[in-house]
Amino acid sequence: MTLVKPAPDAQVREEKQNKRTWPFPHPKHGKRWLILGVIALLFLAFAGKFLLGQAAQVTLDGSFETLNGTVRSISGSKVVGTGNTVTREVTIAVQNPGGLSASQVAAASINGLGSAGNGTFTYQSESTVTASASGTATAIHAAEGSTVSKGQALVTLGGDDLEDKIQNAADSLRNAELSMENTQKQLENYTITFPISGTVIDKEYKAGDTVESGKTLCTIYDLSYLEMTLNIDELDISTVEVGQAVQITAEAVESKTFTGVVTKVSVAGNTSGGITSYPVTVRIGESDGLLPGMNVDAEIVLEEASDALAIPSSAVTRGGGNTSLALITQDSPSAENAVKQEAPEGYVYVQVETGVSDDSYGMVESSEKVVTEDGDAAVQTNVTVICTDGTAKTFTVDKAVDYKAGRLVTVKVSEGSVTIKALTEKHTSGKVDSAATKLGSLSFAEHIEILDTGDEGAATSVDVSRLSGMSLDSDDVRYYGLDGDGRIEYLILDDVTGDLWTYAYLTDLEDQSQGMFINVTYTYLVGGAEQTLNSTSAQYPVEIGGIAVAHESDGSIRTMQRMKSTELTGLSSSWAMASNQKYAVADDVQVYLRSNGSCYLTTLSAVNTEDYTLTRWYNNSGNSAGTQIRIVIAVPREE
Repeated sequence: MTLVKPAPDAQVREEKQNKRTWPFPHPKHGKRWLILGVIALLFLAFAGKFLLGQAAQVTLDGSFETLNGTVRSISGSKVVGTGNTVTREVTIAVQNPGGLSASQVAAASINGLGSAGNGTFTYQSESTVTASASGTATAIHAAEGSTVSKGQALVTLGGDDLEDKIQNAADSLRNAELSMENTQKQLENYTITFPISGTVIDKEYKAGDTVESGKTLCTIYDLSYLEMTLNIDELDISTVEVGQAVQITAEAVESKTFTGVVTKVSVAGNTSGGITSYPVTVRIGESDGLLPGMNVDAEIVLEEASDALAIPSSAVTRGGGNTSLALITQDSPSAENAVKQEAPEGYVYVQVETGVSDDSYGMVESSEKVVTEDGDAAVQTNVTVICTDGTAKTFTVDKAVDYKAGRLVTVKVSEGSVTIKALTEKHTSGKVDSAATKLGSLSFAEHIEILDTGDEGAATSVDVSRLSGMSLDSDDVRYYGLDGDGRIEYLILDDVTGDLWTYAYLTDLEDQSQGMFINVTYTYLVGGAEQTLNSTSAQYPVEIGGIAVAHESDGSIRTMQRMKSTELTGLSSSWAMASNQKYAVADDVQVYLRSNGSCYLTTLSAVNTEDYTLTRWYNNSGNSAGTQIRIVIAVPREE
């Protein structure tokens, strides 16, 4: 018998045992017959009417054994045989008792009528079983001639790689399941939901656009409240606590003060330029008109007094020392202390002791700890502050406080004691009008004090006219203070004017450096005087021509920078032209006549563009007023 592959639903799943078996096919009838034989015989056509299912007797040739059968089919056509006899073919099915084969010959009779001749048996059904896989036959479950049932195992095969194939198939199935699960999860990502409730501020895509993974779709603001972060100086952070009230104002929302509350005081400080500050989070509940991104000013209320006597700062005129004059009505009880000072009709001036509004503002130039006579180490600290009025004042303060150079501070002198507190930076921006009377929307006070500051304690007082026409961004303004009328009274800048630098003309540069050893000699002119610097620690990026020099507070050179140059096409006492662009000339501009290899200091009025080739050098050290002409070199045209 030939092996055939069984139907898929009849396979026996014994793969986990490293075996595979093939079953026998199932017979068409429900009875478990070994072989169902059929025999086709010819009967006389006129011998009566035969019926399907009619009983028949089959007589085996040779043994004359009689088997009972059943009419299975009757042919519809007639066959003419020998002697002109007319017959029909009748098929009879009999149960094989176990010895019948396809070569067996037999005759039959139906209802007493015998067949016209003998016929041979055929099998009711026949199936060939084939192997669907290669392997070694480990067991044969049926012998030739035995009776089998559908689903019964025929042969069991084994193989060395069968287990691997089974495992690989299992792995493939699991991978497919995981791939399906991942695809289902990815499908969920195709519907993107809002993570919070709020207002959509902007969106980046519209219908039809291709959206890339990780790209911003939109921005949502929860406008039920706003938060802001204040950077508080290390000297003041100990006074700030959660729950303190914060008064907030914004230039964009005029005549309105917002109230916030401190919700978090971080203990993780940020250090920059040797100064450490700590982030403080402020929550603003009612923010009508206040929008994210607006520039605001905030003041943390450390202490409050409800019974204090107060007058508008606009009613106070500054005097000398720690006193000022206050304008009051003539019928005021304090009018009896009036001083002889001309006042508007119905008013008089009285002396008052200044308080917070009379603090000095400035920047620490230097700080030095000193030893007292009793030998105790560092019992006091001398702090020198350059104030906004340009004066440098030295104060003796608590030894435990470290006031680093470059720190913005307020200084208050009261009853012989000095209090120096770090000043939280307060930024603004805008363009200064040509008359230098306002910065953006803020007007300048009549007696405004301006301090331009740099690194490591360098600072200088400048006149407001120096800012004419300049555009200042928020990084240019470190602090501004307003008077009672809302005008800028104090202004501290961050190297805006360029006046913190010394400008010179480098005439010679000798570099004798070897390998890692630095030895450079710089020779330059400042105000016509020759100066020389021999540096063994730094090489500066300069060349022959105009240079800008920055000094430390002790007078030593901190760095040198190369200035930019261009040829002048027009010149006057206050401005110059170069490439159809107008440039301001610094009040302290240095003009040098260079002839026959030597430089001589001269004046601006002594040179012109007709007789001399004029090269201007201007500072461009990152400051806003970097286009001012600082150096002019005049070379006679005949040379």
